[in-house]
Amino acid sequence: MLTVGGASARDWEAIAVGEDGRGRPAIFVADIGDNLGGAWPYVTVYRIPEPSQLRSRTLRATAFKMKYEDGPRNAETMMINPRTNRLYIASKLFGGKIYEAPAKLRTSGFNVMRKVGDAPAIATDGAFSPDGRTCVVRTYFGARLYAVGPGGRPGEALTSIDLPMQKQGESVTYTADGRSLLVGSEGTNQPVYQVPLPDEALPSPSASASPEHGGAASGAENGRRDAGGSRAGLFLALAIAGAVGYGLLRKRR
Repeated sequence: MLTVGGASARDWEAIAVGEDGRGRPAIFVADIGDNLGGAWPYVTVYRIPEPSQLRSRTLRATAFKMKYEDGPRNAETMMINPRTNRLYIASKLFGGKIYEAPAKLRTSGFNVMRKVGDAPAIATDGAFSPDGRTCVVRTYFGARLYAVGPGGRPGEALTSIDLPMQKQGESVTYTADGRSLLVGSEGTNQPVYQVPLPDEALPSPSASASPEHGGAASGAENGRRDAGGSRAGLFLALAIAGAVGYGLLRKRR
């Protein structure tokens, strides 16, 4: 079990992987839920180093305070582009929007999130493809697939994807080869479904997620490869520990 030190859990909703400021693999946890209709003046994203070995430990978090340019709102979706390391949040509203964080997050003051596109109504999770060329945002009933445009932002909507009915579908990611989605639900003993992507969304044979941002790119790529084999297990452990611990603290919705 990983314990995130120096963090508070108001309403943790999303998790993603990226890099720290020196190009080392990192895990980002988003405390972005706001079920009170915009009651929180800001939300917080925590970053911890991604451990190379799976064992119980406490990792000290770096906190980033985030504000939306158009005021507080509820959200459950955080995505990080593997090419740019840029962070995106999709709001959970009927008229949902996708917001882009600054290229470099700062620990002092606030990081202002700017609107860069539309999100499907009631977005519950999202992810970038391993090669960074597409991204997906899911809802309780389906998902919308986007092409990634200039600057690494979610751009044109490519297609909509039907998803299996689930108890409370709030998770999505790509398979390692980028050819399918994995979707899951809140609740105990919930199945994870693999959903093949349509042909227009499949990665090209030569596609790879070479980083476009500055920093220790070579070391970051090596770190990703070294950690890649353990990442699925790490996320499973985090998901189980988070679900159990959070369920003991408060009743969700």
